[in-house]
Amino acid sequence: LFQRASTLDVEQAWLFRWYARLEGEHGDVWLARHFFGRAINAAPMDPEPWREWADLEERFGNDDRAKTYYLRYQNLMVNKDLSRGKIDANRPLMRKWSRHA
Repeated sequence: LFQRASTLDVEQAWLFRWYARLEGEHGDVWLARHFFGRAINAAPMDPEPWREWADLEERFGNDDRAKTYYLRYQNLMVNKDLSRGKIDANRPLMRKWSRHA
């Protein structure tokens, strides 16, 4: 079923992420990397594939690679927060004041 779905022209990042996790759980790190790469190509600004890929690399003992992917995940999360207005780019340490009861 997955092989048929992956041959479609539609680039669905969630589908590739799911298959990458499945392959990683079964110990095929090379195929998992392939599908994480496809997930990232399908949705380059989505931080989740980077986090999941970092988790995979960490599980298989590739700490340097995991660190690189975690950093990319963190950068994309900050960009996401900036674009949603959660962080003011001019005053990043400013927090909205709220009264505690």
